[in-house]
Order: sequence, then structure tokens, then C-alpha cells
Amino acid sequence: MTTIRFSSDSKTSLSNQLLQRFISCIYRNTTDITKVEFEYNKFGKPSLVDTNLCFSMSNQQGYTSMIINTDMKEVGIDLASIKDLNKFGNNYLDNFAEIFHENEYKYLSKYDNYELKVIFTEFWALKESYAKKLGVGLNADLQSFDFRNVHLVNYKTSRELKNYLEIQKSQWNSSATLYIYDNLEKDLNIFLNRLNPDIVVSVIGESIDQPLIVKIPIDTILEYFQ
Repeated sequence: MTTIRFSSDSKTSLSNQLLQRFISCIYRNTTDITKVEFEYNKFGKPSLVDTNLCFSMSNQQGYTSMIINTDMKEVGIDLASIKDLNKFGNNYLDNFAEIFHENEYKYLSKYDNYELKVIFTEFWALKESYAKKLGVGLNADLQSFDFRNVHLVNYKTSRELKNYLEIQKSQWNSSATLYIYDNLEKDLNIFLNRLNPDIVVSVIGESIDQPLIVKIPIDTILEYFQ
């Protein structure tokens, strides 16, 4: 998993395109951006033409992230902000009840205050990342996703620098499971983490290893194409 950060959310679209093309060019071992071509499914999810590379992207609070899988298996990622819930007042759980499975809603109702905000954000990220993995985005029937064994994920991390890249070393939580119409999705790997104290990140894929968070400076990307 790679992330870059711009100081302004207005540059999100540009950062998304830069990161997507940077990783795709590295995969194709080229600096020629014209040699990477994308195709899109009917819901707008991109894929790199004639390769085994599958990827998913998400943006939040100035961060742009990308998760990749080189085994031709679809993956999904979502970044979700805990603070965003402040926009919806105190009744946000009831206001968004229709996106939750009844089991999820009962589970969420056990929490309150800040813990409810965190666990709500985790469920939101889980649902969005799985919908992205399917390639359908918010066209999915989110209420049919019944995530279980979801626990509060704390922010605790360390960092190291390697070849000018910042690698965030933190423990992913992989306890969550997914049931759809009471059937367990057996081959899924589900990972939850905190990118920072505010942002929850969820990654979902089939038979994937624990993600590694690598922060790439924008200067590194620009220099690559010079």
C-alpha cells in the first residue's frame, strides 16, 4: 500500500492520477507514461491493460492511497475519517442505519461516544473497500454485507526510512470476517489499521498478505518522470 499527501484537498484528483501512473509505470518498468493504458468497467473502476496488476485507490484528508496485487486478484481499499462524523450530529448511527446489516447495527449500538465514532468508521471503511474490491463502488447492496469480529483498532505505529521512502510499521488487525446472506466469504483477507489518529484504513482481497504502508514523497514521483 502506497500513499502520498498534498497540502490541499483540491489537488486530490491530480495526486490520484500521479500515483496511479507512477505505480503502473514502475510495474511496466518504464518512465514513458504513454506506455500505460487503462480500461474501465461499467462502474468506472480502472485496470491496467494486458497485465496481472490489480489495484484500488482511496482519498481522504489530503492523502491519496493505492493498494496493488500482482496476482490478477481484485483488491479494495478505503480511507475513512473519524472526524467526518462531526458533520452529521449525534444521530449519525440512526441516519445511516439502512447501510448496515441488522447484526452490525446491534453490535454498533453497544458503543457510545468516541468509541462509537471509531467503530462506525471502521465498518464504513470495510463496506467501501469490499465494494471497491467487487468493482461496483456504492452501487453495492451495503446492507447485505455482514461484517463480524470487528474490533476497535488503536493508532500505534513506528516508522523507518528506506531509500528515501517512509515505511510505516504497524500491526494490522485481521480478525474481521464477512458474511453475505449468512454465508461466510472464506477466501477473503480483511485488514484494518489507522493511518493516523483520525484516518481508518481497510484493505480487502483474496489470499493477500498483510499490507505494507509506504509513504512516497511527491518529489520522488515527479523526479521519476523527469
